[in-house]
Amino acid sequence: MNQRSFVLLFLILFNFIGMAQQIAFKQERPKGTAKNNLYSNTTSSLSANNVHKNSNKKADKLFEKINSALELNESESKSILNLCEERSEKIEKIKLNNDNSQQKIIDLQTINQDFDSKLKHILNANQFQKYEIMRRSGN
Repeated sequence: MNQRSFVLLFLILFNFIGMAQQIAFKQERPKGTAKNNLYSNTTSSLSANNVHKNSNKKADKLFEKINSALELNESESKSILNLCEERSEKIEKIKLNNDNSQQKIIDLQTINQDFDSKLKHILNANQFQKYEIMRRSGN
């Protein structure tokens, strides 16, 4: 065996040993708890200011979707932006609450129903129908 083949064989074996060590020492997280641990660490470290910033980002994102899909006028835009911000703040507060998850689901559904009913009063029938289609399609 020449020196070049020996070096190549050595590098291949060295690579396999490194991969075997990574596989042998890789720790698996218990299933179902990684998400809960991540959520609890995140929520415990969030301050009220961070919650407000996070809810504003989500409100802006929702507003942009609605605004681009429905071609709102200026007064509709202002009203819907306020509704989106209000909705996002309520949702963030519920997510931070450590209560029963079943109650959280009910509270979130109530917030969404309230948001929809307020939107219905702002939008015309055609716009609201487009909004419902958009919401059902997940966009």
